[in-house]
This record gives sequence, structure tokens and C-alpha cells, in this order.
Amino acid sequence: MSQFQDAGAYERVIFETMEKKTPKFSLSSSITAIEMPKETVIDTDWQQDEVENTEFDQPKADNWITQVSGVLNKYVDQEQMNYERSILRNRIQRFKEQSFTISLFGAFSAGKSSFANALLGDTVLPVSPHPTTATVNIVKKAEENHPSGTAVVKVKTKQQLDAEIQAVAEQLDVKVTIATLSSWKADPTVTTSWQKTYQSYLMTLKNSLAEGKWTLGTSFEVTLNELQPFVANEHDACLIDEVTLYYNCPLTEQGIILVDTPGVNSIHGRHTNVAFKQLRDSDAIFYLTYYNHAFSKSDQQFLQQMAKVNEGFRTDKLYFILNAADLASSPFELNGVRKHVYDQLVQNGWNEPRLYPLSSKKGLQGKQENGDGDELFKKFEQAFYAKTITELKKLSFDLLGEELNRYQTMLKKGLEYATGEEQGRKQKQAEMMSLIKAWQEKLAVIKPLAAFQTSSQEVSELFLYLRDRVRYVLSDQFSEEVNVSTITGASKRAQQQALLTSLKEWRTEGEHFIKQELQATFVRIEIALANAIEDWVTETVDRIRVDFPALSVPFERQKYELNSKVEQRFITLELEGYKSNFQSAKAFFEEGQIKKLKEELVEKGTEQVGGALRKFEQQMQTELNQLFEQALSEAKKVINDGLSREWQRFESLNDPKRIESLKQEYKDLTNM
Repeated sequence: MSQFQDAGAYERVIFETMEKKTPKFSLSSSITAIEMPKETVIDTDWQQDEVENTEFDQPKADNWITQVSGVLNKYVDQEQMNYERSILRNRIQRFKEQSFTISLFGAFSAGKSSFANALLGDTVLPVSPHPTTATVNIVKKAEENHPSGTAVVKVKTKQQLDAEIQAVAEQLDVKVTIATLSSWKADPTVTTSWQKTYQSYLMTLKNSLAEGKWTLGTSFEVTLNELQPFVANEHDACLIDEVTLYYNCPLTEQGIILVDTPGVNSIHGRHTNVAFKQLRDSDAIFYLTYYNHAFSKSDQQFLQQMAKVNEGFRTDKLYFILNAADLASSPFELNGVRKHVYDQLVQNGWNEPRLYPLSSKKGLQGKQENGDGDELFKKFEQAFYAKTITELKKLSFDLLGEELNRYQTMLKKGLEYATGEEQGRKQKQAEMMSLIKAWQEKLAVIKPLAAFQTSSQEVSELFLYLRDRVRYVLSDQFSEEVNVSTITGASKRAQQQALLTSLKEWRTEGEHFIKQELQATFVRIEIALANAIEDWVTETVDRIRVDFPALSVPFERQKYELNSKVEQRFITLELEGYKSNFQSAKAFFEEGQIKKLKEELVEKGTEQVGGALRKFEQQMQTELNQLFEQALSEAKKVINDGLSREWQRFESLNDPKRIESLKQEYKDLTNM
């Protein structure tokens, strides 16, 4: 206000007006008779269908496992069936030590750390106010060398930082590496919000690296009380890759590993890549949104990408959390907001999403005060434990039961063979050898074309979908970035500069979308490959078990990794020359210049991206073929080894002196 040269008169009038009391006016009877609604316009009594719980008797299962372990341990020194017995004992041990990875997703303002603390029952994770430098925080139960309340902080490697620096610099149309960062200077003329964020991040890295606080690529241990600066202080946090916190509480003692991921609207492609890989590798995902925050464009895009990835899983992994539900003025209002969020999720590709409103603040407060959370938080936890954790435990227990049944069948068939007449044993040996040889010859030449075609077709369909979607997204984003509210200025030159800034923002948004879509596509291809190989192994082993019912094939579903580095630029349009398209606001907005510019740039951008994506598709098909051959070879070896053990097992049963122990073991298992 000091800009007005009037001896302070303007300021005096303002302050005098501010100090005056609000005048009171008499209201007419017609106005006083008006009644405002007691509930808000979003009130509803809508209810979401409850999730059916999986039944599993943990104490009964534990008792059964104790009995089985007792029998197996009794015969642990028995040479016959030692390998098969060890497989079963290892599966029992894995069931006892079972862990479940739960990952938190959501925007930076959704309250992920607060929610994590409510789950843990105490203020454990510090809150990061810096989305650009957010690290991956992992919370798990204490280990022998890591007591509860300690954390291991992992510093980024030189290679990681160099890749980050180059990727961010590329978005600024400059070349900067970790070696040249010290001499890099910020450009004061940058105008877009993305450019300012990128420059700020590079400057933070530059200052932190100059200080040389830690040796890159190293790790060190801190206490829980010392952890805060590594997350909250941007100067330090930008160099931290990962923090693993060891903390004992009811959650972690059940084997749950909690992973707090960077926000989904991070500027880093690395964070996006981490997010999709974590989505693939987790047993369950909690996606948080804040009560009074609408889904942004980037949120919606990420949700659509997650929905597509989730389709590839055998089961639905996602739980959606509507945080800060205590802000609702009534249960009806809460239901209204819940219904709105539910509808938004459906519109973004989610079929019957599991949505839970709750208050992290009240959940944590309740646990700290009396060891229990509030009702909404308890309802969510009960649903999660009863559905997902119980379901995973039951699945593991069922697999254990199947393995024991095969082992018992193995003992029974072996004893029938060993106690038969010698002539019958020789005939059985000849038949078995012939069958094993026949199956091994089949495995050597078999090419599961259906499995490969399924994976290959997935690549083609995903890239076709992405190419088709690019035109729509670029067109939609152009309208958001280039419009009457963004092209402003006091002069033609200023308005042209505003146009250039908006076009650069459009190009950056387009790049961000394409790279994020590609990361989601890579993960979908990896999941499709894992599904195809797993299905083929299951079908093949089932066919072999017609001849060998007790065949043991300890195949584990694999995680396949494509070379998912996306370092190139997809939209390389030089935008400086397009400033001249703006001559006046009237010509640009009213006479169709903006429409012509949009059509030209969207067409050129789509053409550039389409060409680059076709090259990527060819690269992915080649890499998929190599990965498929490698995965198939490894799977065949596991099956072949199982067939070889069938022969070795029956050969070892020719000594009658060793049969009595197996008879007793079979009897003990049968009588449990």
C-alpha cells in the first residue's frame, strides 16, 4: 500500500474502516422466516457393500503345524526322502515367519505418514514437507542386529544421483551431470511451475553435495529420535534413498512390513518407477486421499494407471482410504463425500473399490490413550486383517496342506513299491524310467506358444492403447494450459511470452504423462509374463502328475524385470517460433488462431510420440522374447529336477533295511 503517494491517506482510510464495528440491520419478516437446511446438499444414506471375510482358524492351524513339525523332526536324519522332507519343513518355517508387505500411496498432502503412525500406534514416522525429496520409508519388526527404535539410513549412490540430475536437467533443456553440477547456475528467466521446481531441486542437490556430509552409497544407523532431520530437512533428505526403521508393535509383530512411498505427484520418474514396482511387489496397497481434497488431474491419471496394473493381479490388492473423516459435520455428510469419492474411483477405472473413511488423528489418539483406535479406524483395520491378511495366511496354509498330501502320497507309493515282489519292482522301474524319459524329451522340445503369445499380445495391445490415448491427452492438456486465463499480459510481447510459457507447460505435462504411462506399461508386461509362466508350469505339472501323483516341483512365482529406463524426450517440438501465432487476443481466441495452433501442435506431438512408442514396442518385444526364453528355461529345469528326483527316490527304496522307518513315519503322519 505504500506505493500510493498521498501522505498515507489511503492507508488511514483502510485501517479506520477495519476498526469500525459491523453495522446491524433489522431483518424483514420474510427474511427471518427463511430456514436454511440443517444438512448439507451432499448428504446421503448410501452404503457400500461390506466385504466378505475369509474364515481361517489360526490356533487350529498352529496346533496342526506343531504336530506335523514334530513328526518330520523325528525323522530328520532319515536319508530316504530327505529332500522332499526338507522342502516340507522349509515351507512350514516360511509359514511361521511369513511377512506381508503393505505399501502406502497417495498425494503428498493425503496424510500417509500420519496414517502409518496410526497403524503403528505411535508417532514413529516423521512427516516430510518436501515432495521432491521424499524417500522410501520402511517399517518392520526388530532383528537380531537392529533393535527396536533404530533405523538404517541409506545414502544414494553416485550413479543414482547422476541419473536423477541428468533427467531433471533434461526437462530444463540443459545438460548437467553430477560432475558439472557444481558449476551449473539457475536460469532466472524460467517461467513455468515445473521449471521452477526442477531448478529448485537441482540447487538443493548442488548445495548438499558441496557440503559433502556423507559418502555416497553408504549406510549408517540412527535412533528413532535422530531420524527427523533426514526426512524433514530438505538439504539432507535430497541425498537419502531409503530409510528402514525397526520398530516392534502389534502390527509389525504379525510380520507386516509397512512401506511409505513417495507421493504420486512427484516430479521424479524414479519415484514413479518405484511406485509401480512397489505396487507389483506388495501384498496390499493403501491409497490415501484427504477428506476435502478433490482428485487432481495427476491423481486421476495415476489412479487409471493403477487400475490397469491391478487388473493383472490374481486378487484385488487395493484399499482406498478417505482420511480426515472427522472433518465431516454429520454422518450423512460423510456418506455424501464417501459416495462422491467412490463414484470418482469408478469413473477412473475401479470396479467396486473398497473405500474406508477414517481419521488417522483419532485413530492414533485412541491407541495412545487406551490402546484402541476410534470406531472408523477399528472398522478398517478389522476388515483389512479379516480379508487380506487372513486370506494370505489361508492361502499359504492351503499350499502347505497340499505339500503334505503329496509327501504322504510319496511315502505311500514308495512303500508299495519297496514292499512288492522283486519282479514287480523291476517292471515298475522300467515303466517309470520310460515315462520319465518321455516327459524329459517332451520338455526339451516343447514351446508353449500360447503362453508366449499371451505375453506378446499384451505388449502390442498396451502400446496400441497408449498411442491412441496420447492424442486425447495432449489435446485435453492443451486446453488446460493454453486458454484465456493463462495468456495474459499488459502488452503483446508479454502475452506472447505467456503463450510460450503455457506451451512449455503443455509439453512438460505431456512428457510426464507418457513416461508415467510407460512405467505402468512395463510393470503390466512383467506381471503378464509372470502369470503366463506360472500358468504354464501349473498346467504342465498337473499333466505330469497323472503319471507321477507325488511329483514335487518347488516352483516359486518369479519377478521379471524389463529394462525400464525411460531417458529420452518424446515431444521435441521447438516452441519458440510459435509465439508469433499470437498477434492479438481477439484474433487468437475469437478468430480461431488458438484452434489452428492446437490442431497443429497436437498432431505434431502425437506423430513424434507415436514414432518413439513404436520403437519402444519393438524393443520391448525383443526383450520380452529373451526374458521369456530365460524364464522358460529356468522353469523347465525345476520340472526336470523334480522328474530326476522321482527316479532317484525309487532307486533308494531298494534297500529293505531302510523301509521300517518310512513305514513308521507314514503311520505317524496318517494318525495325526
